[in-house]
Amino acid sequence: MAVLDWEFAGFSDPLEDLGWMLAPCWRFGAPDREAGGVGSRAAFLGGYEAEAGRPVPRERLLYWEIMATVRWAVIALQQAARHWSGAEPSLELALTAHIVPGLELDLLTMIKRADMIEPAA
Repeated sequence: MAVLDWEFAGFSDPLEDLGWMLAPCWRFGAPDREAGGVGSRAAFLGGYEAEAGRPVPRERLLYWEIMATVRWAVIALQQAARHWSGAEPSLELALTAHIVPGLELDLLTMIKRADMIEPAA
């Protein structure tokens, strides 16, 4: 069984989808299982590379992980704003903003990691 989610479908760099799957915000309390909280980064990327027939450039992937985290932070703030404005009173929307500080910490950690990557020649 599988789930196909087209919610954020669009034309972009294929690494954007990989970055979304590997972003820390989708680990659901399982930080050691970097691929969506269900598997290892190595197994996920190995399977992707085997099927795609090409390597995944790790320095570009980190960029998309950072962008996925920024995107989710913006979405969380927008959802909370829908509640705060009175447009859509919802405890779920109001509580979504509580994740933003954790996303900020994730961003700082990833940006520090990105600073340590040597540029590809």
